[in-house]
Amino acid sequence: MSFKIIQQLVIMSVAIGLVFLYIQPQLEVIQLKQNEVAQYTDAVNQANAFNQELNSKLNQINSISSVDFARVDRFLPFSIDSVAVARDIESLARRNDLIVNTITTQAIESNVSVNRIQEDEFDEFGELINDSATNRNLAGQLTGMQFTLQAVGTYDTFVSFLAATEANAYPLEIINLTVSSPNSDGTESVPSDTNASLTYDITFAVHAVATSLE
Repeated sequence: MSFKIIQQLVIMSVAIGLVFLYIQPQLEVIQLKQNEVAQYTDAVNQANAFNQELNSKLNQINSISSVDFARVDRFLPFSIDSVAVARDIESLARRNDLIVNTITTQAIESNVSVNRIQEDEFDEFGELINDSATNRNLAGQLTGMQFTLQAVGTYDTFVSFLAATEANAYPLEIINLTVSSPNSDGTESVPSDTNASLTYDITFAVHAVATSLE
């Protein structure tokens, strides 16, 4: 066998060795990198789509006026001022000629979780004190209080009182109502005369969202 043939065989062997020992592993590395790039590109595309959807929703939120936000906050506030609510109920009753005997309060336990969207908040000088862009999603627990009113009045005055509660700026949900009239023996019975003075025990529920930042 001539030297030239041996040389060619050696070169061929080296080439085959390079293919298996270096080139093929490098091709596998390149393939792995390509797969990682494809996954990264897909993740970027998904993130861009999510950001576009998020910006669209935020633009919709930002288009809501501060007046409407204030109405929503009054409709479902972050906390309940029990003294103010009791005062509102008593005022509605007295304005509709009911004689208020008692108003009692009781907390309502709830396991309902909700999310709220918070708007920008500014101080009296117009300085931003709460940036909604970084504080949009507020996780909250639905809470509430019961307000039980006992009052005396005619059927017509009570109907007027109920109409006033329905027009209240925040919901007064009726969860219990008892109507009775005293008998001569001190017991109570269901009345038949709508012009008589009746005793009303009515329980309202008022709700709020106790929030914490996510």
